[in-house]
Amino acid sequence: MDGCMTITTKQGDNGRTHLLSGEEVSKDSPLIQLLGDLDELCSVLGVARTIADGDVSSALRTVQKELVELAGVVAGASKTGDARILMDESMVAAMEERIAKLERGIVMPDHFIIQGDHAHSAYLDYARAVARRCERRAVQVFNSEYEMNARVLIWLNRLSDYLWLQARRVER
Repeated sequence: MDGCMTITTKQGDNGRTHLLSGEEVSKDSPLIQLLGDLDELCSVLGVARTIADGDVSSALRTVQKELVELAGVVAGASKTGDARILMDESMVAAMEERIAKLERGIVMPDHFIIQGDHAHSAYLDYARAVARRCERRAVQVFNSEYEMNARVLIWLNRLSDYLWLQARRVER
């Protein structure tokens, strides 16, 4: 297959991979674990989108695009303090605006939520749980030797709130 691109590079066969900086790291490092969790979250949101109506589907696709951007920020983290990709305040502000809009349109439940009453809200609640794991993993990275933008933590924290609200919205 000369000239054809292949997905198999054989570069990670020894349990190591490279960051955007070119630095080689173990595939079980907190940074790589976070990138895997973000990938899983984006995939779960993709599943949720398959059963979403137009407005919710569009909103979740926007979040997926932001997750890809956030993964780029994470992949650009560095031990040397010169992160390759920065994240500005606008992503956090946009998420906070979405949260405020959802809050205005939802009557907050006065009881604990048991997931699974609706397939769509169950997927959103699953995505929220994965988002919380991403946030915990981001704290590990933030507290490690890697320099990572603190807005990653803030955005992930807001994302889980947003997904909880979206789940309640679709349960109406």
